[in-house]
Amino acid sequence: MALSEQLLEWGSELESQPGTVADKLAEVCRRLQAGCDRFDWVGFYVADDASQLLRLGPFAGEPTQHTRIPYGRGICGQVAESGQTYVARDVREEANYIACSLRVRSEIVVPILYQGRFVAQLDIDSHTPDAFDAGTLQTLEQLCRILAPLFRPRHVYVHGLSSSPQSKKGLVMADGLASRGHVLLRPDMNLPSFEQLTLTAQVEALERLAAELCGPLTLVGSSLGGLVSLIFASRHPDRVRRLLLIAPAFKVVGHRLASMAGTTLSEWQRQGHIEMVHYADNRMHRLGYQLVQDANGFDFESLSPAMPTLIVHGTQDEVIPVDTVRAWAARRNGVRLVELPGGDHSLQTCFDLLWQESREFLEE
Repeated sequence: MALSEQLLEWGSELESQPGTVADKLAEVCRRLQAGCDRFDWVGFYVADDASQLLRLGPFAGEPTQHTRIPYGRGICGQVAESGQTYVARDVREEANYIACSLRVRSEIVVPILYQGRFVAQLDIDSHTPDAFDAGTLQTLEQLCRILAPLFRPRHVYVHGLSSSPQSKKGLVMADGLASRGHVLLRPDMNLPSFEQLTLTAQVEALERLAAELCGPLTLVGSSLGGLVSLIFASRHPDRVRRLLLIAPAFKVVGHRLASMAGTTLSEWQRQGHIEMVHYADNRMHRLGYQLVQDANGFDFESLSPAMPTLIVHGTQDEVIPVDTVRAWAARRNGVRLVELPGGDHSLQTCFDLLWQESREFLEE
C-alpha cells in the first residue's frame, strides 16, 4: 500500500500551519490510521537522552501501557539506539519484541532525526502479518523527514542545587512535554563539578547549548536553576522565547545556604567548603565557597526578563519563602506568579498542578 502524495504534501506544510505541535502530530496519527485499514495503532515516541528513555507522545488507537521504553528494549528501543528503520514482519519471531497487544502481528518503527540528532520515532502496529511493503516503508521515512522540524529541541530544563537531570520536577516536565510531542533537554548543571560549582560555569554551559540549537528556547529553571535561567535570559533575550521558573532561588546563595548546611557564611569562607546532601546519590558532598564569591559578581536585583515569564511556587516553601518571589514579580512587567497551595520547595504533592499550570504556557 503506497500512502497518498496528498498526505506528504499536507505534511510538508504542517510546520507553518497554526496549532500546537501536539495537535499537528495527533492529526498525523489520525490521518495515517484512517488512510490504511492495516494501521491499527499509530503513535510517536519522543527521545529523552538524559534518561535514555522513549516517552510516549501523541498517538491514535487504543491506550498503551508502554508510556516509557528504555533505549535498547523492544523494537522501539532498538531503533532508538540504531537510528535505523526496523520492520517486524511477524512480531512472534522477534526475540526483542515487547507485546503491546496479542492482536499485533507486525510493526514498523521509523526514527526521526533533526540535524543529525535522534529526537523521536514513528511507531505503527498492525493486526495483519507483513503489513508494510517497500513502498510504505519508503513513504513513511519520507514523511518522518518532513516532520522532523516539529521535533526541534526548544525546551531546556535547568535543575537546581544538589540535583541532577533526573530531578523529579524535571521528569514531570519531560513526561508532560513528551505527551505533547516536545523534546525536553536536561543537561547536567553540576559544573565544573558540584564541589567547584559556580553560576558563571552554569550560564556558560547554557550559552554553549544555545549555540548548538536553532531558534529561541523555552527555559524551565528550578530553584537555583531558575536563577541561572534568569541570568541567561537577561543576557541573551533574543535566545529565550519563554521563561518558566519553578520555586526560583533568587536569594539563597550566601547566609541562607550556609544556614541550611548548619553553619555560618564566615565559617564556610574560613573552611573553604560546606557539606551538603546531593540528591543524585543521597550522599554528602563538598560545596566550595567559590559559589558565593562568584555569585557576588551578579546584581540580582537588576535582572528583569524581557520575555513572557511564569513563576510557579509553593505557598509552604520554607527554603525560598513565596513572599520573596511575590515582591520580585510585582516589580516586573510580563511576570505572572502562580502559587500552589500547600506546596513545599520540592512540590512533590503538587506535581499534577505544576504540569497543569505550566502546560499551556510552555506550548504557546
